[in-house]
Amino acid sequence: MSRDDTHMLLHGEITQEIIGSAIEVHRVLGYGFLERVYQRAMMVELSRRSLTANIESEIRVEYKGSEVGYYKADLFVEGVV
Repeated sequence: MSRDDTHMLLHGEITQEIIGSAIEVHRVLGYGFLERVYQRAMMVELSRRSLTANIESEIRVEYKGSEVGYYKADLFVEGVV
């Protein structure tokens, strides 16, 4: 993703940091671990990048102004992504 592409995303700078964090976690750990290991490693990497993240945050889902349910996000970064 180029720097110009980040302007097209709603939270481009945060998204770029999340992608960079995921690449770093994969670079260091490789593949083969359970999801929980990668989730915790992402928490560490995001924190190192001065971003706040919560594991399995419950997010309210709306459809055309009506609440239709809740979703548990694996990671919720900076309260917006």
